[in-house]
Amino acid sequence: MTTPGRPILHESLKHYYNNPLLLLALCLAAMFAGALPCRAAKDVFDREAYERELIARSLEQAGLQSEPAPQGKQIERVVIIRHPIIEPSDPWPDFLNIFHVTTREHIVNQELLFHEGDTYDEDVVRESARNLRSLPLLFSTVRIVAARSADPDKVVIVVITKDLWSLRLNSQFSVGGGVFNYLSLKPTEQNFLGYNQQLSLYTYIDRDTYSLGEVYNVPRLFGSRFTLYESLHIRINHKDGEEEGGFGGLSFGLPLYALESKWGFSVNLSFDVGRRRYYQGSNIYQACYRLGEARHCLDRIWDYRSFSARAQVVRSFGRRFKTNLVFAYVLRSATYSLPGEFPDVPAEVQQAFTDEVLPRNDQAGELVARLVFFEASYHRFKSVQTYGLTEDFRFGPQAALEIAWSNPALGLGLEQKALKLSLEGGYTFLLGGKNILYLYGGVSARYWPDHGDLEATLAGTDWVDWRAEASLENVSPILFGIGRLLVRFKYIYSQYSVNNSFLSLGGDNTLRGFVSGFSSGERLLNINVEFRSVPIVLWTLHWGLVFFYDGGDAYGYRTEDDFDYHQSAGFGIRGLFPQFDRGTVRLDFGIPLGKDFNTNVIDWVTIAYLQAF
Repeated sequence: MTTPGRPILHESLKHYYNNPLLLLALCLAAMFAGALPCRAAKDVFDREAYERELIARSLEQAGLQSEPAPQGKQIERVVIIRHPIIEPSDPWPDFLNIFHVTTREHIVNQELLFHEGDTYDEDVVRESARNLRSLPLLFSTVRIVAARSADPDKVVIVVITKDLWSLRLNSQFSVGGGVFNYLSLKPTEQNFLGYNQQLSLYTYIDRDTYSLGEVYNVPRLFGSRFTLYESLHIRINHKDGEEEGGFGGLSFGLPLYALESKWGFSVNLSFDVGRRRYYQGSNIYQACYRLGEARHCLDRIWDYRSFSARAQVVRSFGRRFKTNLVFAYVLRSATYSLPGEFPDVPAEVQQAFTDEVLPRNDQAGELVARLVFFEASYHRFKSVQTYGLTEDFRFGPQAALEIAWSNPALGLGLEQKALKLSLEGGYTFLLGGKNILYLYGGVSARYWPDHGDLEATLAGTDWVDWRAEASLENVSPILFGIGRLLVRFKYIYSQYSVNNSFLSLGGDNTLRGFVSGFSSGERLLNINVEFRSVPIVLWTLHWGLVFFYDGGDAYGYRTEDDFDYHQSAGFGIRGLFPQFDRGTVRLDFGIPLGKDFNTNVIDWVTIAYLQAF
């Protein structure tokens, strides 16, 4: 029944539904005229319309109707409906489907934890959907819905998937504060012949080097639950063409693929050989020393060689309240040395640099025991980290305790004697059914009498690698129908790091409007407030706006490195193409505030993949 006084506009909008630009113009005009019942306008901005329409088309295709009360009924049959990447409702030409093989039905079916004849269990159905959504870049959409059967005591399960474009560039990038940080290009056949196998070439470019290599990943080896992964890469300095090492890895294992899984294991081998450089903006951090009347400044650069082998087994208990026991044996070796770029630097300065800046060699054989506890309580949200697509969040408590014991008897000649302890815990609250509040805290330290760390030695302690972290994050419900407010507070304390590592803040990591690595130190305080709009959907493309405030500092223990609060505010644009990816691309403009204000506009710009936090 049409509304008296405005039937012509309301009915005409239905005819223009498939022309989003025209519809948007009509809706805006009607809203200004005060005459729009806004059913059609809502669809343009509706963050759930994309998946809702997919479900409706799938049920119509199967000749089924939704079942509102499936719990406890017997599953009569399972219907799998696989949608190609491009459909008539999408703005892209459908000939692109020629270059993609839709995920095969048995690949979808093998992730399901229910079967024909089982009793319908909503928790099992949702876990199956999470399993499918967790497959790496396979589906843009996964929904499992119940449909009516001719028998009122039975139910039909409809599994709906929509593929992502599988021949992908898989790029990640970061430009912060006007400084290029990195570009990762990983051209991949993400779903080789529809079998959920990933074949990749790999290129990683940073300010000094580029890496070339390959990656092969099989999440379900020969249709089993076993996984296989291997990669091999070479690293080359793009300024002088010299080889700077490489990295790679090999792993094989059986993951805990379901909450009911009791056993899992993995074996991992990895290596990384290269040169480490620390930057502030476009310049490398320096460490300066005075020797007599001369002052010597050395760039924070060193060579490293890292190798690791790990074998672990996991025993899992419980279903809703999960307890996982992990036992592992690890062999590792990380060694560091000065590059050959300091031949004219006096030996005394090189030694001071080695003592104060260079990480300590870390070679050990160790036994690891880890206890993990969490509540397997999940809820689905939309428009938090992505746009318009279902996201799974786990709620309730979580905690982990780890003990790692190093001894020469375990190390095949590696002499380290040490004991590392770590404890962390958190709780994710669901407030009012729509607000997400996450609290986290963690501490760790290592007892290592032969650590060789200069500051710890001067302090007279054998405990090194002190670290404590606390954070609070809150995601509001959708406010006034236009967006979510996200707030994050994070504090990290560290001291006596044998790796001489430090924390940093800048345009590349949530202090937008500043150069990358703007501030650094052993302690960090970071505050972020961001309003993210719900997406505007045009031809299934999702666009959004953000407004943000960033503040904080990374600081040390010396007077010149003391805490100095920096802040910025700004806005950004987000974009998502659900046929091709689940992550957003972002463009942010952050304006430094107060004493840090400047008119160097290029420093205000951050371009990156995925949300800032």
